[in-house]
Amino acid sequence: MRKTFQSRRWAAALLTLALVMSLAPMALADGLTVTSNRGPDLMIGETLQLTVKRLTGSPVSSATWESNNPSVATVDTSGQVTAVSDGSAIITASAGGGSLTGTYQVNVTAPTVTITSPSSSEMKIGDERQLTAKLNDAPSGGVTWSWESSDNKAVVIKSGETTATPTIIAVGGDGATIKATASINVAGGTITASNTYNVRVQPLELKLTSKSDDTSTLEVGMPKRFYVDVVNYSGGLPNFQWSFTKSGEIKVEKSEENSTQYIFDVTATKQTELRQWFEITYKYTIDGKEYDDAKVGVNGISIIRPEIKLDPKDVTLTIGGTVKLTAKPTETVIGDGTWSFTTQQGSFIAIEDVDAINGTAVIKAKRSGMATVLVEFLVDGDACAWDECSVTVKEFEPPQIAITPDPGGNKLVEGQELTLKAAANPEMTGDWSWTLDPASPGAVTVNGAVNTDTLVLEAGEYNASNENRVTATATFTLTGSALTAAEAANEKTEYSAK
Repeated sequence: MRKTFQSRRWAAALLTLALVMSLAPMALADGLTVTSNRGPDLMIGETLQLTVKRLTGSPVSSATWESNNPSVATVDTSGQVTAVSDGSAIITASAGGGSLTGTYQVNVTAPTVTITSPSSSEMKIGDERQLTAKLNDAPSGGVTWSWESSDNKAVVIKSGETTATPTIIAVGGDGATIKATASINVAGGTITASNTYNVRVQPLELKLTSKSDDTSTLEVGMPKRFYVDVVNYSGGLPNFQWSFTKSGEIKVEKSEENSTQYIFDVTATKQTELRQWFEITYKYTIDGKEYDDAKVGVNGISIIRPEIKLDPKDVTLTIGGTVKLTAKPTETVIGDGTWSFTTQQGSFIAIEDVDAINGTAVIKAKRSGMATVLVEFLVDGDACAWDECSVTVKEFEPPQIAITPDPGGNKLVEGQELTLKAAANPEMTGDWSWTLDPASPGAVTVNGAVNTDTLVLEAGEYNASNENRVTATATFTLTGSALTAAEAANEKTEYSAK
């Protein structure tokens, strides 16, 4: 009973205390509330005005302002906020020595640019296209447009580069990035926004071929034909022009050309250990400007010497003897040039009657010894092929004269003929003549000429009072080179046999 009574007394006391507290006046919390003359969302360059008052409703005589992110938004001493860049910033107002504060968050949106085109971004060389740019989320004010291409060898701005609707034209390359920039004048200065538009240009493709499987080797003086074709532009390009560059020891000569093909011959002018090269360029003109988007060529060309054939290759002559030397290329085709025949042993041989076009010359032996004839094929004055002919000049060897059949053992009857044949060994140039020494006049008569190597005799009537025999003598008189050789050797110039 005692505990129950005490519990009731405590409950009554607590209730009395609660009633007293609820009826006492309450002290209100104080601070600052910040409001603006517009919403918290700004575009770069725009401003808003902030105002402040106390939560208790009391006026604020003065406040200080601060931005936690001045790179996004700034605030001046009067509470005017200026949007600077994309992002968010919290503006804090302070009063009462900093004991009272309030905040306001602003959100800044940067302007953007969108670029549209009426067709695909794929273009071919020579195609034109109009682009349209639009500026978004920008404050009102003057807008200036500018455009640029990342590669003016691929795509250029043809017109309207200071407007929102420029025209671009593809001129080559694989493509380019077109950048549009909008400049907006605002109270705080100028702000910009930009975007890009990627263009892919179908590049001009060239293909180099040759009838020869080997395009990396050239024989000096022998042209090799090449073909360059435009692969992917069926009609070629407007105002086309083919051109070439090359290394020093080859020449390139055009054979035929049109808007889609270039045919040319490449010729090595001289032998060299240095690797050679050439490059063909396809030029064209678009909108008054020349471009050279496509090039093709061959690097690392080896130059070798073509072979020539000499007939004879080696020769032996006697003093005064001659031989005709003929030079020919082993290949069926060789470039334009001339033949040259020279020797450093001019005291042993002479080179005469040179035909520089057909490649022939006469070699004449002057005195005994060894000599070499250098035969060269010249292209533009440079030797592109050569070979040597060895010449041996022997001492003069007097000819041995022989008559067949042996006239000493021939017996004839009346009316019978006998043919005598004379020969000189070794063979050489000369004239033949025959004489008869009849012991018995009328024993034989001569049928035919007596100034050849052949003599025909006919037996006459037998005369018992005469010896009835005759002696025939063949005389060989040296002429031409044989005569020259004999005189050079102090030998006689006539030789005979009976």
